[in-house]
Amino acid sequence: MKNEMENPTYCLYCNEKQLLIISKCIEAWSRRYAGQLDLIYDTALQERLHVRTYGDTQLYCSLRDEIQKHLNVIYYLLFPELYPNGAYSYNADNTVGNAYQIYRTILHKLAIEHNWDNVYSSPPLPSGNLGKVLVERLCI
Repeated sequence: MKNEMENPTYCLYCNEKQLLIISKCIEAWSRRYAGQLDLIYDTALQERLHVRTYGDTQLYCSLRDEIQKHLNVIYYLLFPELYPNGAYSYNADNTVGNAYQIYRTILHKLAIEHNWDNVYSSPPLPSGNLGKVLVERLCI
C-alpha cells in the first residue's frame, strides 16, 4: 500500500492517433536528451518542413541542411564528451531508459495489432528504473 501512495498508477484513455502523438513526442524528446540531434529522427520537423516547402524537394533539403548545421553547433556545446554524431544508448541513464520504455511499448503494441514488420515488432529491451508500462486496447 505504501508504494501505491508514493508512486500511484494512472490510466490514460486516448485514441490511436493520440497514442501515436504521445509516442512520437516522447521518442523525439528522449532522442534529443540522449544526444541524437540529427534531423533523421525528427519526424515532426520533417513533416513541418515538407508542408512549409509545399513539396519543393530542393527547398526542403536546403532548409533541412541549414537547420542541421545549427543543430551540429548546439550538439558540440551540449555533448562535448561524445564523438561526432554519437549519442548515449537507450539505457544510458534512467531518464533515457524510462522514456524508451514508454514510447517503445506503445509502438510495440501498435506493431503487434497492425502486423507491422519493423523494429517495433520486438518488445522493448529492459531499461530505466520505473518498470514496464501497460498499453491495452479497450473493447467497447
